[in-house]
Amino acid sequence: MQSIPDTTRPFFQEYDFEQLDPDRNGDLVILRLLAYGNREEVRWLISHYGQARVRDWFAETGLRRLPKRRYRLWCVVLDVPATLRETAPIYKSIRYFLPVIFSKIGRATSAIFSNKAISFNPVSFSNSLITACPRK
Repeated sequence: MQSIPDTTRPFFQEYDFEQLDPDRNGDLVILRLLAYGNREEVRWLISHYGQARVRDWFAETGLRRLPKRRYRLWCVVLDVPATLRETAPIYKSIRYFLPVIFSKIGRATSAIFSNKAISFNPVSFSNSLITACPRK
C-alpha cells in the first residue's frame, strides 16, 4: 500500500493522518489534492489513482466540491469539454431560476428608483419559481 505523501498533512487537519487509507478514502484524497496540492502531490495523485479515475471523479463531483478557481483550472488541465461543464446539475437548476429571480429584482429596483411602493409577496415569488422550473 502506497501511503499519502507526508507533505499533504496540512490538507487533512481534521483527520488522523496516519489512519487515512488512500484506497478507502480515495474521494477525500482526490478532493484535497486537486484543491490544494502542488505539482509533486498531483503527480503522486495521478500515479496512484490513474488519470481516468481522477478525471471521472472530477467530471462527477468536481463542480460541487472544488473551489471555483480550482475547478476552472482543472477543466483546462484535464481537458473537460465545455458541454460537460454546461450540463452539470448545478448549471441546469440555475438556468431555470435566474430569469425569474432577475425579473423580480428588476421590478423591485425599478420601483425603488421611481419612488413607488414595493409589495413583495413571498408566496407568489416562490410560486413563480416553482412554475419556472419544469418537473421531470
